[in-house]
Amino acid sequence: NDFLSSKVFKFDIHRLISSHSESGKRLNSNCSNLASVLDYMGQDRSKFNQYVDLVREVFPEIRDVSILKEGNPKILIWMPQSTRPDLAIPLENCGTGVGQVLAMLAILFDSEDSKTVIIDEPNSFLHPSASRKLIDVFSRYPENQSIITTHSPEIISSSNINTILFLKINDEGKTEIKKIDKSSQNGIRGIFTDLGIK
Repeated sequence: NDFLSSKVFKFDIHRLISSHSESGKRLNSNCSNLASVLDYMGQDRSKFNQYVDLVREVFPEIRDVSILKEGNPKILIWMPQSTRPDLAIPLENCGTGVGQVLAMLAILFDSEDSKTVIIDEPNSFLHPSASRKLIDVFSRYPENQSIITTHSPEIISSSNINTILFLKINDEGKTEIKKIDKSSQNGIRGIFTDLGIK
């Protein structure tokens, strides 16, 4: 359990990331210490700027991310119109996808060892363009493994996905797993047909 809790991170629509934080320098599997991890990362300004650049790639409407250090660290999101600290948005007032992405991207910057990130139906908490950009960012960090479950045609057809496994219940009620050849037009088309995607 301890091994898995530091190596495997699962994200779905039910996970909420708070702007306030428990303490810690390495991200907990439930991401409860995200603000502290980002605060610690901020000590290396160059690294933190790279992190914020990735956040902007996924969410171009976000201008900046900062940590308010009054008591427990608190994550603030800066939009273009946020010109004063009182106009910055606390993370809990943002959509769930923002907190999820901030935590996922923080995992990429934990360079001590590789991680497995499981993302369940990212389109349930992210705009399709944000999902595609997130997949693109993850593809640049091959030392980590990403497992994505989805019905999204944007993600299935993404050129940055290495392996597609199609799971289908057969007539006997058992799940069959079929590896799809991405280079085959019929393979992707067959998935879309089975999913009812035109």
